[in-house]
Amino acid sequence: ITDSGASDVDPTVSPDSAWVAFLSNRDGAWKIWAAPATGGEAQLIAPMAGDVGNWLEQNIQWIP
Repeated sequence: ITDSGASDVDPTVSPDSAWVAFLSNRDGAWKIWAAPATGGEAQLIAPMAGDVGNWLEQNIQWIP
């Protein structure tokens, strides 16, 4: 997804195709990040509760 050198996993495209949300450990802990689909800097969206394995089973869901 990005060239951060971290593990970026479980990408999910927003309904308008403008953003890609994903899980990443880029700052040392697993969190939800989003980056513009056309490229650009990723933004921290939220920390994650629980184990990353549980998140990988559920996938990120976009809400209006």
